[in-house]
Amino acid sequence: KKHSIDNKLSLNYNYSGDNMKNKGYTLVELLAVFVILGIIIMISVPAITGVISSSKSKAYDEQVKILENAARTYMSEHSKDLPDSGSPFNVTIDNLKESGLISEEDIKNPNYSSGSEEPKKKNQYFNGCIKVTNTNNKFTYKYQDECN
Repeated sequence: KKHSIDNKLSLNYNYSGDNMKNKGYTLVELLAVFVILGIIIMISVPAITGVISSSKSKAYDEQVKILENAARTYMSEHSKDLPDSGSPFNVTIDNLKESGLISEEDIKNPNYSSGSEEPKKKNQYFNGCIKVTNTNNKFTYKYQDECN
C-alpha cells in the first residue's frame, strides 16, 4: 500500500514479509547447495574412475590377444622355428613388427600411466614377447612383459 504525506514524501509499506526475496540467498541455503554438490561428486567420481579403469583393462587384454594372434601367424609362417615338445620359444615384438603382422598402434599400451608402479603399466608400448610353448604338439601363446 502506498500512502503519501503532504504529497512530497511517499512511503511504501509491505505487510507480506517479501523483503527477504530481494536480499539473495542465506548462508544456510548456500551451504546446503554445496553439501548436495559434494555428495554428488563423492558418488560420481569413483564410479567414473572405475569405468575408465575397467575399459583400460579390457583394452589391455584385447591388445594382448592381438599380439598373441600375431605370434600364432608368425609361428605358422616360420614353422622351422617351432619349439620341440617342452621347450619354449620367444617371439619378440620386433619379430612381429618386422614381418608386418602388427603396426605401431598394436603395441601401444592402453594402461600406460607415467606414475604407475604396476609392471604392465610401466611402458607406453608393449616391449615384451610372446612365449610359445609346445606340450605334446599343443602350442600355447602367452604374452610376457619381459623376455627371458
